Amino acid sequence: MRRPHMSKLSNSIVALDKFILSTRDSGYKSTSSAVAELVDNALQAGARSVRISVEATDAMSGSDIRIQVADDGIGMERATLVQAMRFGGSGRYNDRSGLGRFGMGLPNASLGQARRVSVYTWQSGASVLMTYLDVDEIAMGQVVEVPDPVRHKSVDGIDRVDPTHGTT
Repeated sequence: MRRPHMSKLSNSIVALDKFILSTRDSGYKSTSSAVAELVDNALQAGARSVRISVEATDAMSGSDIRIQVADDGIGMERATLVQAMRFGGSGRYNDRSGLGRFGMGLPNASLGQARRVSVYTWQSGASVLMTYLDVDEIAMGQVVEVPDPVRHKSVDGIDRVDPTHGTT
């Protein structure tokens, strides 16, 4: 959902435009810790295999690096995907069986390392769903909700550990 710049909403508990920038700098200080959070999410989703790939389009400058964490977990349906992308949106709130318990892991780990994160997920017999979070869009107040997941027929360039279910 697109709305006017957040500074115009004076009674909001969270100043979203500032929150997203502050959150990026307050959580996962290293890429390895952030990736470990995503691997933990995959394992909690029943993954037996998790693949991590790093691709740099300009290795000399270090710009445009793409990190992909792909798994063969159970995948997510639409509502679960949206919930997973929300700060504090865990379906396993206070569950002590994994690294995270508060629903901050996926968005905080990802956006702490990148300005944009895209998540593709699929379940047996269902289409691939994709949504994303973009720091710049959030900071400018253009987006205040997780974008509605869209269906994808093909996911070129996306590693699918298991074609029937998983998340990347």
